[in-house]
This record gives sequence, C-alpha cells and structure tokens, in this order.
Amino acid sequence: MRTIIITLLLSLSVAGCVGQPSYGNFTDRKSHIDQQKIAEDAVDQLVTLYPPAHTRLQIKQPTPDVFGQALTRQLRQHGYALIEFNRRADKSRRQQSDNQALQNNNSHIEPLHYVFDRFVDTELYRVTLFLGSQSLTRAYSKEKGKTVAAGHWVHRK
Repeated sequence: MRTIIITLLLSLSVAGCVGQPSYGNFTDRKSHIDQQKIAEDAVDQLVTLYPPAHTRLQIKQPTPDVFGQALTRQLRQHGYALIEFNRRADKSRRQQSDNQALQNNNSHIEPLHYVFDRFVDTELYRVTLFLGSQSLTRAYSKEKGKTVAAGHWVHRK
C-alpha cells in the first residue's frame, strides 16, 4: 500500500513538471560554444519553414542571455515582424496591441519560445525552438575550436 502511495505521489509531481515547461538558456555563462553562430543557424532554418514575409513572431519569454539576444537580432535582420517579451507591460494593453496588429496585417502571430541547454557531462549542446505546437531541435558540439552541428534539424509537427 505504501509503495502505491509513493508511486502515485511521484507520478503527480512529474505531471506537474510536464505541465509547466521551462524556457531559456540553461548553459553556463562561461561556455565556449558560439551561441551567435547557433542563433544564425536556427534562424536560417526558420526562414526555410516560416517565410519572414508571412510570419509574425511573438517571443514569449525574457531574452537576457547571449543566445536570446543573438536570436532576436537575427530574426529582425532576416525581416521577421517581432513582438518582444515585456514583463512590465499591462497584459490587457499587450493583448489589445496584438489584436490590433493582427487586424492591420491580416496575419497570424506565432508564439516563440526557446531552450538552449547542454547534455550533462558532455560538450554537446542543444537548441530547441517552439513555435506554437511545433518544435525545431538540433544538437551542436565543438570540433577543433569551432562550433559545428552534431546532427540534422528535427522538426516536430
């Protein structure tokens, strides 16, 4: 009986974690991976799947980290209409602004989140971009001092 209760409690705690995803950059600030290059690669992939002229993005998280700043810069340079995260803005005012932008442009705004992390005890890094219900993921490593892709992009629809 005690085993069943412990199993049930563990299941509920895991379910709670699954329902509250964490986004952001979870790498050490001192990592030697070229996050600018990874952001450029991520935006190049986005361009092939979500053309800038037809896609408006809303970053749904703060971007104070190296990867987040590089990603935001690259998205703008590639021509994406971008609504950045603003924690201080009044939610209703932000919602009205988004609705007005939608009406003015007759386009859909895709919510964008990202996770940049490192596999434990390795020099293998991973970036995942979440656009609405879809995601793009790719791994990276360092070889001879250079940041290189460690696999293909995985697009989950």
